[in-house]
Amino acid sequence: MSILTEKFKTQHDTAPFSQIKNEDYIPAFDEAIQQTKDEVDAIVNNPETATFDNTIAAMSYSGQTLDRLSNIFFNLHS
Repeated sequence: MSILTEKFKTQHDTAPFSQIKNEDYIPAFDEAIQQTKDEVDAIVNNPETATFDNTIAAMSYSGQTLDRLSNIFFNLHS
């Protein structure tokens, strides 16, 4: 786990920018991408009959760590 992929321990759960180093991003992206792949694989390989909750809703929740990390990273370009 990296500071960028774990739950933030700051007021209002905001990114702790003062604690993030440039070298933290690549391992965090690797971890977040793998986590997203694992989440999608779990949906695809679910043996239960497909329902809205276990397919559509599950897909909408997958990749949240990657989305949050991307938002933090792309904030550096503004």
